Amino acid sequence: MDGEKHKEFDRSYFDAAELDTRRKGKRDDEQSAKKEVGLKPVPYFRLFRFLTPKDKVWLAIAVISALIASACFPLLNILFGEMAELMVNAKRVNIDCANNASTISPNTPSPAIDSEKLLERMAEFSIYTAIVGVIELITGYLFISIFSRLAEIQMFRLRKEYLRALLRQNIGWYDTVQDRNFVAKISENVTKVQEAIADKAAMCMFYCLSTLIFLVSALWYGWLLTLVILSTSPVIAISTVIVTSLQSKLTAQEQKAYSKAGMVAQEALSNIKTVMAFSGQQKERDRYEAGLVFALRAGRMRGIVSAFGNGFLWFLNYASYSLVFWYGTKLIFDGRREACTKTPEYDTAAFMVVFFNVLTGSYHFGNALSYLEVFSVGRGAAASIFNVLDRNPEIDSYADAGISPSKRPKGKIVFNNVRFSYPSRKDVKVLRGINLELLPGTTVALVGSSGCGKSTCLQLLQRFYDPDEGSIFVDDLNIKDLKLNWYRDQLGVVSQEPVLFNTTIAENVRLPQKYDTMVGERGAQLSGGQKQRIAIARALIRNPSILLLDEATSALDTQSEAVVQEALDRASEGRTTLIVAHRLSTVRNADVIVSIHNGQVTEVGSHSSLMANKGLYYQLITSQMSGETPDDTTNNYTKSSEKRMSLEPSEDQEFPESMAQPPAEEDLEEHLAKRTSFFSLLRLSSKEWHWMAIGLVFSILQGGMLPLYAYFYGEFMGVLSINDAEEAQREANVYATYFLGIGIYAGVTIGIGLSCFSIAGEALTNRLRKLSFGTMLIQDLSWYDNPRNNVGGLCTRLSGDAASVQGATGTRLGMVSQAFTTIAISAGLALYGLPKLGAVAIAFVPFILIAGFYNGKMLENQQIEEKFATESASSYAFQAVSSIRTVASLGKEEAFVEMYSQALLQPHKKAVAYSHLLGFVYGFSQALLYFAYATVFYYGAYLISEEDAEYTNVFIVGEALIWSMLMVGQTLAFAPNYNKAKVAGGRILNLLDTKPVIQSTPGTGLHTRNSEGSVIFDKVEFSYPERKATKVLKGLTLGIEPNTHVGICGPSGSGKSTCIQLMLRYYDTTSGNVIFDHRDIKTLNLDAFRSQVAIVSQEPALFDRSLADNIAYGDNTRNVTIDEIMDAARAANIHSFITSLPSGYLTRVGDMGAQLSGGQKQRVAIARALVRKPKLLLLDEATSALDAEKAR
Repeated sequence: MDGEKHKEFDRSYFDAAELDTRRKGKRDDEQSAKKEVGLKPVPYFRLFRFLTPKDKVWLAIAVISALIASACFPLLNILFGEMAELMVNAKRVNIDCANNASTISPNTPSPAIDSEKLLERMAEFSIYTAIVGVIELITGYLFISIFSRLAEIQMFRLRKEYLRALLRQNIGWYDTVQDRNFVAKISENVTKVQEAIADKAAMCMFYCLSTLIFLVSALWYGWLLTLVILSTSPVIAISTVIVTSLQSKLTAQEQKAYSKAGMVAQEALSNIKTVMAFSGQQKERDRYEAGLVFALRAGRMRGIVSAFGNGFLWFLNYASYSLVFWYGTKLIFDGRREACTKTPEYDTAAFMVVFFNVLTGSYHFGNALSYLEVFSVGRGAAASIFNVLDRNPEIDSYADAGISPSKRPKGKIVFNNVRFSYPSRKDVKVLRGINLELLPGTTVALVGSSGCGKSTCLQLLQRFYDPDEGSIFVDDLNIKDLKLNWYRDQLGVVSQEPVLFNTTIAENVRLPQKYDTMVGERGAQLSGGQKQRIAIARALIRNPSILLLDEATSALDTQSEAVVQEALDRASEGRTTLIVAHRLSTVRNADVIVSIHNGQVTEVGSHSSLMANKGLYYQLITSQMSGETPDDTTNNYTKSSEKRMSLEPSEDQEFPESMAQPPAEEDLEEHLAKRTSFFSLLRLSSKEWHWMAIGLVFSILQGGMLPLYAYFYGEFMGVLSINDAEEAQREANVYATYFLGIGIYAGVTIGIGLSCFSIAGEALTNRLRKLSFGTMLIQDLSWYDNPRNNVGGLCTRLSGDAASVQGATGTRLGMVSQAFTTIAISAGLALYGLPKLGAVAIAFVPFILIAGFYNGKMLENQQIEEKFATESASSYAFQAVSSIRTVASLGKEEAFVEMYSQALLQPHKKAVAYSHLLGFVYGFSQALLYFAYATVFYYGAYLISEEDAEYTNVFIVGEALIWSMLMVGQTLAFAPNYNKAKVAGGRILNLLDTKPVIQSTPGTGLHTRNSEGSVIFDKVEFSYPERKATKVLKGLTLGIEPNTHVGICGPSGSGKSTCIQLMLRYYDTTSGNVIFDHRDIKTLNLDAFRSQVAIVSQEPALFDRSLADNIAYGDNTRNVTIDEIMDAARAANIHSFITSLPSGYLTRVGDMGAQLSGGQKQRVAIARALVRKPKLLLLDEATSALDAEKAR
């Protein structure tokens, strides 16, 4: 009765929360992503936290250089104002001040300026302008190159320190932290921080300083006119604050959502075998896409806010120009009337200086504002990184505090009233007052049922956690008082699920061809037994004082177990050894055996004394001795008929030379070949063509804004030579109206154009992430065996490449379209107004383009190499973080940090060297503007003097030139983004074009119905794709009848697990066939076939979801009911444990099931397999982590 009540409680509890979540997964994921925006963005100047004193000196030089460079443009405007005054006066008539009256004689040329004098003065101004250009070249080179160099150096340090900080955190933090998308943060978020402090920061500072100098000089030359122009400044300031605030908020929301999606991708790719076996690809895609939905919304809204905010600011700028032409004209002519009695306050030169300084200052201010989004994104991206950097863990492996005894420990261990609960489940008591003493040099075995707390004792002894109460002593010293690194160096650990790293066997043992064989990610190229033997060797090579063996021989066959056990017995001599084992035959010779039940010690003694007591140990022994019957959990799938099949080891178990090292050079060459054309990038955006088309139209229209300004400005200059003040004012009012119209035109075109491109860009990023992840999930296992396709690299690609493609297709495409339109119209305007002068002006543009093209080619190769290195480095980071317990146990945190930094070192050095080229190209392109100005206005003066050219056309050509040059510079500024987009686009296209060898599409193959479950191996030969020279199966012939229980046995590494992988069709045979229900499995639909098969692996992979979700994962074709889930849990003997937890079936199991013991994980995996109701049940050491009672 009580059981029924409990069952009903479980059902209602689950139905109300978990089952509803599964059915409405997308909506729930969106809400959880929206629930918490995340950490507050860090203060901007904290992004420079890794500067050394020497770096600060260089930074000071860069700031001074930027200050000097920022003064060059205002100085150019002053020179330009003087030149304009000369040209206007060259055409103006003389003012007659006779009889104290201000009258104008219309036909008398001004005697102040003649042709010769005009050319002479213009030559002086041209020389001054060229000198200013040289200064701009030098200072521009300095501040851009120094900022870029310092940013690269800082990001190298930040990546290294972030990984170090991650590996420094205590295990309890990993158990409780929600956002574990660490690898993506190292690549994606650090790049965003770099953008916020590199050349973009330098340009923003340059624009801000120049804006200030523009403003000061404008006030100096004409404070009243300047204040009139700046009357719109309060509105600009308020709107800027609002836009920046919204950008920061939306960026934080977007980052939160992307991080959530990244966690799903990382988990799925890490457990790809489980995903394949249970046909969970669609479920993982749905979960990933649900995480992207809110990111798409936040990204689109951020883009729209930025676009219309930018457009509104441009409208305000042109509105202020309208005021200038209206009020400035009045001041100039008032000054001319007063010229007979006093020096006029405003003349053409003063007006031009004020106008151009405010105009260019506004433009620079607008450019500075355009970088605010980059800074907002960088500050938001830095928040989660700096949060980890600034966290001081309770258990710190890098701490210098603590005792480091000079003598080797004797190995006395004492548990004194130890009580403990895991941080993620504080309400579940695991240890309830453990008291235990281990004398030096003794071998002590901990035995008990699965989940009783045996492995927890070992984790506390390694100081992964600290006890809630009580203490642990080693040689009478509390382990909390010992220096953690020193202490862990005294321990040798072999865990129940050994983790090997994707490096050589020698490195895994040494963490120091045959031994240089690559073992694959998490040891994927080796069998379970082979991995465990290497892990044992790794522990013994440390020559530890204390040896901890947690099911050290669970994955070995009987023969290998005997050999290894004998080696372990010898290794235990002279050192304290603590053993956790379910195979009680391996602990009979232990000096002391400790029985643990429900977190408490129940009995202590030798094998013989405990057998005589007939307590818990006696029950476990007798249960195991009688455990020859088939596994209860498989009774529904077996008959009395049983078979045993023995596999002989391969004659040559050596590893091939070809498997020794990954082909790094060839990989890099392949990466260098992955470029794509601009049109291929556009094809990626084909589904967003309508948004792109609208955006392109408005960007082209926007490109006409600046030429319109240049034309009307040049025509307005003619107004200043009109002698009649009233007529001049009327004309000025007309042009003021034109400028107000241009402001409205600019606001609309910029807002709509950039919004459309932003919407298209975010949609493209979202879609490419979906397509890339979906393509990864459908690949066969041989694709994942390729070292290039390690999980860390794939996560880096997934998060970075899709976003990088926007560098050529998002808002940047709009800006480039605008730039080219501006250049084309400006060039046409210049050639139409004054062909000779226009041709001279246009001649300067190719020099900038050539410099930019060379810069782009250099940058492209550098970025490809950097991307390749980042992927390789991400592999180290992923391995270290995902296997943090093993890394911490070995005390090899710093070794992984060093491997990571070494992988990044060469591209880092090249990027530092490239910063000089970046600085030179910038300085050169800026200096060309000054040289062009000097040339154009000197030649324009010549044409005015010698060919009677209209000076208004000179101004039109000059303004067209300056804006063309600025647009070219703006286009070149996006060259890094464009080249990143080409590299990323090429890699995405390469991925999307990758067709799996084993197809799993719905329309392919036969669908099996009413399967019997028979299996035949017909002369099967097989070699793993990455080890083709090593044959694992050599002509295997085996028949398995329906409803029979067949055991495949043999030495470790003989091919037993390979048979299971072939039966799941993870791989296809090299020759021969695997036949299911009289059909070659190659002819069957893959998902339909796998739906008939279930597997329980030797090292079961669980997802960081609830226990119910993990069990229900056994059948992803439907919604599994809670009754089915609980029935499967009962059959797997895990139901009573689950119901004892406060959250029951809603309890999350942690990353890779870290919150459960090995036995508990295996029982959940068994329940997951039973939910599937398979015709073919595959058990690969399915009970290796269970005690005898649970195994039965």
